[in-house]
Amino acid sequence: MSPRLDQSAVISYLDEMRIPVQSTTCDPGRGCCPPDADAPTAVMDAEGEQQLAGLCRALGHPARVTILRVLLEKDVCVAGELADLVPLAASTVSQHLKILKESGLIKGEIDGPRRCYCADKGMVRRLQTLLGSLAPAVPAQVPGSSSA
Repeated sequence: MSPRLDQSAVISYLDEMRIPVQSTTCDPGRGCCPPDADAPTAVMDAEGEQQLAGLCRALGHPARVTILRVLLEKDVCVAGELADLVPLAASTVSQHLKILKESGLIKGEIDGPRRCYCADKGMVRRLQTLLGSLAPAVPAQVPGSSSA
């Protein structure tokens, strides 16, 4: 059974990711981390709902949230370093990286034995925009909840 995510914790974490990250080690000229294109403005249509669901699935495991956070902080990382930062086997980290890459939240390339990964900040901004577009649908107080 998958662990259940606390929605307020996820939203709080995504708010924290708005902190600008300066690139210090990634070489955009190599193609690993090309300059980000501005994320499109979200209008929550069926396509946006599908994209949001896919991105949320990709972040549906605490290890993947941690990996994304580390990549946002470091701006580039080698898979071996990630295995040292996340208490998981390198093969497990690799599986989580695959899921994050398939979702578009991270980019990466293989250069011989070296794997270079970085967060796709444009896609992270898109995720934030999609989540923000849900705000009008959230009532100020959920019926049946206490305001304490």
